[in-house]
Amino acid sequence: MIILVGIVCLWKGKTATAFLVDSKIGNHTVYAGQNVTLTCDLNSIGGNRVLWFHNERFLFISKHETFYDTVPLNVRSRMSIVCSVYEESCSLTITNVTFEDGGTYRCGYDYQGGVDLITDGYLNVLPSPLPPSENSPVCTIFSSQTGMRSASDALPIGETILLSCSVDGTTTEPSLVWQRDNSNITDVKTTFILPSITLSNADVGAEFTCIMNYPALTQSRNCSVVPLPLTNSNVPNVPNKFQVGDVTKTSMTGSWDEPEYPNSVVTKYTVQAVVLEKLYDTSFTHTSSNPVLAVNEELDSQQRTKLIHLPI
Repeated sequence: MIILVGIVCLWKGKTATAFLVDSKIGNHTVYAGQNVTLTCDLNSIGGNRVLWFHNERFLFISKHETFYDTVPLNVRSRMSIVCSVYEESCSLTITNVTFEDGGTYRCGYDYQGGVDLITDGYLNVLPSPLPPSENSPVCTIFSSQTGMRSASDALPIGETILLSCSVDGTTTEPSLVWQRDNSNITDVKTTFILPSITLSNADVGAEFTCIMNYPALTQSRNCSVVPLPLTNSNVPNVPNKFQVGDVTKTSMTGSWDEPEYPNSVVTKYTVQAVVLEKLYDTSFTHTSSNPVLAVNEELDSQQRTKLIHLPI
């Protein structure tokens, strides 16, 4: 005869909790003296507290936004914790990073059943790079026909050029961006050469600026060149076929064609009318010290005729 015995065991203890991570801390590389922020992004924090732990110091740093007393003051004074209940995350920011701050950082939960450090990331601290030389950056114009040109050399319209931005004395590559009249024309890069440009009328007077940022500098530096500066050789000459007609007692009309050599984009004209002689009223007396009666009448470049009023 076979006897089956059923045994039921009841045990009252802690229930294991499965915690999840929305995104890992990740690895970060900074230079000594810079700042860095590490983010612990967890899931379903609930009423639990978030912990930060530094492996190399074998040190619990904080519980939520409260630092442990065991954290040295010189370390704690450079750290700050910001936690968001809504985003279920806690960010650890370290300012003026030192080599001792490098290593593995872990974060997780402090819950009723204990501590669970469930994600980590590595902070790599590099020596501070040497600053660039005081005269860096240097902007240089390279002509496709004549080679290197100085920043003050005037170039002809139609010339194809390269713009170089050089940096000396550095131990790592800087961050560079080119601008034309204060607007970015390249993405941020570490290369020095701006792609070739064929100069046109629109480039007359335009300033090209290279802006350099570097970890060892507290603010950016820049250099500029104007490949087509405003000179007598590239400003418009006199408009063609200027004519005056329909002269009345109080008005007259004027018309003209654009200059034969605009040498740039003409955006407006300035018209002046001067009373040279008054034939129709012998009692006229001019009391103004300025004989120009209509000054700075601005006309669009496409407008050929303008009524000019003489306030006589």
